[in-house]
Amino acid sequence: MEVRVDGATLYPAYDCRAELTRVACPTWVAVGRHDWICPVDQAEEIHTLIPHSTLTVFERSGHSPQVEEREAFTRELAAFFAGLTADGVA
Repeated sequence: MEVRVDGATLYPAYDCRAELTRVACPTWVAVGRHDWICPVDQAEEIHTLIPHSTLTVFERSGHSPQVEEREAFTRELAAFFAGLTADGVA
């Protein structure tokens, strides 16, 4: 299957939602509020499908909160890692 916009093929469709429920490691889902590539509603769906995941929405970012809100991103990432136990459980 391919995704088409105005008759132009953009890329092959890739839908891995069915596999997300199998993710067994701690997962941090980070998204910028203004991300048009992977919008917040899609990040929320990813978060919902991955058991025990953590979701952070960066309010002043688009697709690159690691650049657009570097300090907040680093702080949230460090907090996520700090919350893991020695065996990697969140």
